[in-house]
Amino acid sequence: MRKLMNKKSRGFLMRIIIILVCSSIFMSLSFIIQRSIFETNRENSLTIYGEWQGAYFDISADQQQMIENNQLIAQSATMNIMGEVFADERAIGSIGFIEEPLIDMGRLTLKEGEWPTKENEVVIESYILDKLHIAYEVGQRINLDIRLNDRDEINAEFVLSGILKSYSANWQSDGELVSIFTKGNVFDITVDTHIFMQCQAGYEDVLDSLIKHKLCVKNTAAAFPFDIHEQGNQSYLYLLLITFILSVSMIFIAYFLFLLKERVNLMTLRALGMSLNQLSLQLFKASILVCTLSVLLNYLICMAVIGCLNIIFKRLTASGIILSYALSDWFIVSAVLFVISIAGFIFASIFMRKMTLTGNFSIQSNVNKRHRKYRGKYLSAFYLGMRHFNNNRKAAYLQCISITLLLLSTFYLSYNYQKEQNSVNFYQDIPDYVLDGRNSSLMFPRQQVINPLLLDDLNYLEGIDKIYSYYETDPMNDDYSFEWEGYQASPILNEISFMQRESGKVIGQIVIIDPIKNPELFNLVLNDIDEGELDIEAFNKGESALMYLPDIVVPKVWSNRKGSSFIYYQGEVIKDQLQLIHEDTLSVGSMIHVERKDFDNSIPVTGLIRQYNDSRVFNMFYDVYCLIVSPAFIPQLNGVNEISIFIKSNVDGELLDKQLSIIASEYPGVSFTNYREEASLREVNLQSKCFLYITLFACMISIVIMIQVFISYNKSEIASANIDILKKLGANKKTCRIYYLSGEVMILLSSILMANILFVLTVAYEMNSLNKHLEIKYTLSEMFSNYALPLHIGLMMFVGIVLFVISIAFSNQHINNHT
Repeated sequence: MRKLMNKKSRGFLMRIIIILVCSSIFMSLSFIIQRSIFETNRENSLTIYGEWQGAYFDISADQQQMIENNQLIAQSATMNIMGEVFADERAIGSIGFIEEPLIDMGRLTLKEGEWPTKENEVVIESYILDKLHIAYEVGQRINLDIRLNDRDEINAEFVLSGILKSYSANWQSDGELVSIFTKGNVFDITVDTHIFMQCQAGYEDVLDSLIKHKLCVKNTAAAFPFDIHEQGNQSYLYLLLITFILSVSMIFIAYFLFLLKERVNLMTLRALGMSLNQLSLQLFKASILVCTLSVLLNYLICMAVIGCLNIIFKRLTASGIILSYALSDWFIVSAVLFVISIAGFIFASIFMRKMTLTGNFSIQSNVNKRHRKYRGKYLSAFYLGMRHFNNNRKAAYLQCISITLLLLSTFYLSYNYQKEQNSVNFYQDIPDYVLDGRNSSLMFPRQQVINPLLLDDLNYLEGIDKIYSYYETDPMNDDYSFEWEGYQASPILNEISFMQRESGKVIGQIVIIDPIKNPELFNLVLNDIDEGELDIEAFNKGESALMYLPDIVVPKVWSNRKGSSFIYYQGEVIKDQLQLIHEDTLSVGSMIHVERKDFDNSIPVTGLIRQYNDSRVFNMFYDVYCLIVSPAFIPQLNGVNEISIFIKSNVDGELLDKQLSIIASEYPGVSFTNYREEASLREVNLQSKCFLYITLFACMISIVIMIQVFISYNKSEIASANIDILKKLGANKKTCRIYYLSGEVMILLSSILMANILFVLTVAYEMNSLNKHLEIKYTLSEMFSNYALPLHIGLMMFVGIVLFVISIAFSNQHINNHT
């Protein structure tokens, strides 16, 4: 023990402790960065979706009192709706008032102005101002058409006191949210009340129990969706088991090979007069090196296993596995590795003491021949140090291998990360909701029968930006052409809706209604006949038709994308310009001739429709002239053309899902696939992988630093032998110090510099990727403040300076011990 605590041993142990402490700090820093990323994402998520954790919608006074008296509810605030605001005869938002705590709970932020302080002042969401075509000017007077909850319609004048940053499209809700805020109940009427709440810390399961009974809506954003790793828990346990098994196997295999190789070296050092305690210390240093290399190889193998499992999971389940290493897991793994290292060291010491150490060794025989010309020269000592660094093949090989493996793992992770980004991009580009199932080749579904009432119901849903139709205009050809049209511009009817076009103008529209497949729509149209009557049997056979002839005709311009087709009236071809057919030229019994490049037929009109009584049908059949026939009239189109519906939404929550489910339940065989949810899950997976990658990179780079450091100290005896040679050649202490530092410092600083550059580039690359592919953006200041990069750079510089100072401080002691 006395020998172990001499100056040389104390210096060496001090260096080991400092290196381990610095490496531990660096490892811990990676977790600080990961946690910082997590907190930044959480903060941005709360800013977008609010801090409230749950909400009751349209509650009664008793329910409100029950919540307010609940001791497990930390805070609650109400939102009260007085009515709806209309523009162009359509409801665009709700008017109401809120309690002040909801401003903080919801992170409601004003772009301009202030909250109302008088009864004639209002704050309006910015997107509502756009719909009202009102300029962003605080203090102006505005008039609002309001339908109150008691069904009274009024026009009220308000002063715009503030402009609110849009929030309602992001919140998860089961009811209307206030878009126009007043001071209070300015109309003194009965209001619809929603209450938003936050639970006491540790009692969030109260909301879960309420949700199970369908009494509450949960704000999943406040729970931060990136905490959700339940899907990967089972895989996570398997991977931890694989990590442990690989750690044990790799370290014991490395120890066995190491002992076989070190036997000759131990015998040589013993022959030079080294004591057993000194040999044990030498073996301990070498053992640490072997353990470090084993850990590095272990993580690389585990990474390859994770990659293979991820590929397998994707092929089997079409989704990757989600992993997140917690700080406690790293402590457990580190403790296991430390115990294994101690056990291996004890085993190696016992094995070493049982070896027969014999042999002679001499270094004096050819000293003068090899090094005489370098006697006493500083430059020669530096040259020897460089040769020591360059000729240390094992250290150079290990350094190259570790750096190569690090770069290969970086390329692999970047490639895998890029594939995940492309997947997220694909799901972000496709529509949010798609009618019915998938088509394997196009990734889009097909639906043959589309009920116009279904489309009309979808059109009146709030939160839908646009409904797209997709149809094949000429399905009998191999060369299909596809058209995308906005819903308002191209209504999709029962089975096929193709326009009769000439010169880019609408001449007429043929609507096919199947009384068997769509009896509801057929009965609605049948009840709207103003002149004549329809023979249903003849209609089903394709021998009679109805004609929609509105009193006011507004021509609509269309692009002629596919061929040409014409409508004839009494033998006259309508060309060049649209000609209005008046009552005196069209009557019951008139023959309508329809010609298309693949169709030519005539049909008598047995009934005229002047106006549709049901507004839903009118919204579908609003074209200039509408000829209503059965599928038998155009048999080659019956059941061939396929139509699909795609929905783009501007809301992010469960409300639209519930509304679509209710609508789909009213139409047999109709269902919707939510691709937005799929895209969100992939974003969560992408962010989780980013956190994992940064942590793994930090750990590997820390290991690289430790490898270089321990390689240097493991070869210290070789450096000592060379110092002995220089001493015997007459070199002074300064020359020996130059030799010693030229090799040691170069290894230390080069590894630290390389690790620092790799880590900074890695974090910058991953953060830049997040900025490109996710909605939450990161500025440069956020990256450097929240991700502790200055702390990291400062720590790396501190490690380098400390190691440099230590090397200088102990160089004299090291040289004095080798005379």
